[in-house]
Amino acid sequence: MIGALRRISNILFPLSNFREKLKVKGKVFFNGAGSRVMATEFGGYNMISRDVTLMNCSIGIATYVNHNSRLIGSKIGNYCSIADNVYSGFGQHPLDCISTHPVFFYDTKSQLGYNIYPDGNVPVYDPFKKPDGEDKYSSVIGHDVWIGSHVMIMDGVTIGTGAVVGTGSVVTKDVPPYAIVAGVPAKVIRYRHSQEVIDELLKSEWWEKTPIELSEKIDNFDVKSLRFKL
Repeated sequence: MIGALRRISNILFPLSNFREKLKVKGKVFFNGAGSRVMATEFGGYNMISRDVTLMNCSIGIATYVNHNSRLIGSKIGNYCSIADNVYSGFGQHPLDCISTHPVFFYDTKSQLGYNIYPDGNVPVYDPFKKPDGEDKYSSVIGHDVWIGSHVMIMDGVTIGTGAVVGTGSVVTKDVPPYAIVAGVPAKVIRYRHSQEVIDELLKSEWWEKTPIELSEKIDNFDVKSLRFKL
C-alpha cells in the first residue's frame, strides 16, 4: 500500500524530469514535492522545499532553499538561507539590436518552434550577464547569506559573504560582504558588524567546516559575543 502511494505521489508530484543530471556530493533533504532540479551540484546537508526550481546551479554545504523559489545559473555558497519566492537567472535582451525579440539574436527553434535564420548562421548573444571573473554562472552568492522572501537577483550580480537581503528587494548591483540591503533597487542600509569584526570573520572562513566539524568545536563558539576559535 505504501509503495503504491509513493508511486502515485511520484506521478502527481514529480521531483524532477531531470533526475539523472542531479549531482549530489552529500545528503540532500527534499522537504515536499513538486521541485525540479537539473544539472545542479549540492555540497551536502541541504534542504530543498516544495515547488523549487534549480537549473545549472551550485548549492553549497548546509544551504537551504524555501518553497516556490526559482534559481537559474546561480552559484550559492555554504550556510546560506534562501527564503520563499526568490528568483534569479532572468536573462537579458540586447538594446542595441533591431529588435529586443530573441528571434533576432539566437536560435529560437527549440524555444518558439521557429527561427528566421534557416541556414543556422545565428548571431551570437549570451542573454545571461555574468559577474566579473565568472564564465558559468549568472549570479554568485557568497557564504552565510540570508535572502528574504520575494527577492529578485538580477544577472551579473555578486552578493558578498555574510550579507542580508531584505524581503521584496530587487538586487541590481553587487552587495558588499556583511552588508544589509533592502529596497527597489536594493541599497545598503547598514553593516552587520564593524569592519574589524567583518575582517576577522572573513579571515576565519568558518563556513568551510561541515556541520559535523562545527559540532565538534561548538564549545569554542560564543555566538553573542562573536568570540570563536576554529
